[in-house]
Amino acid sequence: MTSALVNGIQSNGVGTSIKHFVANNQETNRNTVNTIVSERALREIYLKGFEIAVKKSQPWTVMSSYNLLNGTYTSQEYDLLTTILRKEWGFKGLVMTDWFGGKDPVAQMKAGNDLLMPGTPNQTKAIIESVKNGTLDEKVLDENCERILKILFQSPSYINYKFSDKPDLTKHAEISKMVAEDGMVLLKDNDNALPFAKNVHSIALFGINGYELIAGGTGSGDVNKAYSVSLAQGLTNAGYAVAGSVKNVYTNYLKEEHARHPKKNFFAEFMNPTPPVKEYVADETLLNSAAGNDDIAVISIGRNAGEGRDRKIEDDFN
Repeated sequence: MTSALVNGIQSNGVGTSIKHFVANNQETNRNTVNTIVSERALREIYLKGFEIAVKKSQPWTVMSSYNLLNGTYTSQEYDLLTTILRKEWGFKGLVMTDWFGGKDPVAQMKAGNDLLMPGTPNQTKAIIESVKNGTLDEKVLDENCERILKILFQSPSYINYKFSDKPDLTKHAEISKMVAEDGMVLLKDNDNALPFAKNVHSIALFGINGYELIAGGTGSGDVNKAYSVSLAQGLTNAGYAVAGSVKNVYTNYLKEEHARHPKKNFFAEFMNPTPPVKEYVADETLLNSAAGNDDIAVISIGRNAGEGRDRKIEDDFN
């Protein structure tokens, strides 16, 4: 899949970065976790996808992961970034760190990690001092620079590609919608619950996710959205009536919770995410009212996940 995706993107002159190399098997404590993997498991499972992508598509760049691999940060591991990636697989592009990944910039250069992202004054100082005192051969930096320049030289912008900066957003949105629709999976349809019978007029929609769609994950798992349509709005658009008594309870609850926990800016949110709104517990009065007045009940359950934090068992999977 990765190879096909890379080939498709790069056929348009756009570079790719496959990541995170390698054994980034958890998000929790991803900057410090030490992934212990046997040589066989590493070769047959964790490296295999990267190997296929490199050999069949030659991505422009590879991004090393945050974690340690058998005691060494991946961005500081020569056998991983040079012996395996370049010498065995024939990778031609540049290797970069994840943002602020690893600890030792000199070891990263020696390992074959060409570009430190986003780069810090302390890293620059350490590299220069190591060249001056002879612990880092300047030839290593020459190789790093050569790989970076090679990518720049093959970029469309370097050869003055004239771009319009006016993509057909409407057409792209139609394709994205088609992909989303085709990718949805109905796991069970007990007793032909779907599609709704034609005589269903009033739907009691339970669950905060029915009124506030999770349209993207956290961190880099999110995307900029032109708009989103909640399940409640979607049902309305399809000609069904969402019961006002239930809807008012949930929308008022969400409004109050958001007022108590306003969203922060991107970086503040990334470092200290606003806690997700807890599910509203419907009382018997509301349930009995819906049972007596509405044709059918729908329960919408949604959970968010993404970069930097794994899903929890309590109140999440369970």
